[in-house]
Amino acid sequence: MLSAYSSIGGNFQITLNSASYTFTSSYTTLYSSATTFKVSIVSSDYASATTMWLLKNGTLVGINYAGFNYTGAAAVQFYQGSRLFTAWGTQTVFGQQLTTDYIYATAYFHSTGTTPVTLGANTFTLTNYAANSLPETVPSCAGAGITLTTASMSIGTPNGANYPFPFDVDVVGSSTGGMMGNVTFTITSQITSIIVA
Repeated sequence: MLSAYSSIGGNFQITLNSASYTFTSSYTTLYSSATTFKVSIVSSDYASATTMWLLKNGTLVGINYAGFNYTGAAAVQFYQGSRLFTAWGTQTVFGQQLTTDYIYATAYFHSTGTTPVTLGANTFTLTNYAANSLPETVPSCAGAGITLTTASMSIGTPNGANYPFPFDVDVVGSSTGGMMGNVTFTITSQITSIIVA
């Protein structure tokens, strides 16, 4: 994602069981070297911006928040206890799984048409998808049973990018079994700004 888009901002609501988070968040890549990304994250959940250093293989190197530096295991612990990349991680995971496993498998979703969109200097087309029927039970590679009661998504690739991204996501449902046990979830997100890397 960081290689494809140097900046993304959006509005998010994520609910897992009774824990609900509603926030705005944006990240901006401050620099990208052959091995490392330096990223600034601004979130309505946090009083200060956070700077993260990530290797391109996904390893978290360090975090600076409110003047405090965290490296190694301390950085990983800080990150795991935060919601800094929750929006992007959730959006990417659900976007990839919904896209690969469900949306492009016509047994579960169908296209409802396209919508032109302009975000900053980017004008492109979103393809809209909806579940074939609701509630819809879909398979999961993690062994969980997933039932969707609301399911729609709009996916697009801005000009100059080669990585499709879920721009509007509205998913409500429940999961039984698997690694997380019994979970109810709501994921609603809307990307409001994007810059191609």
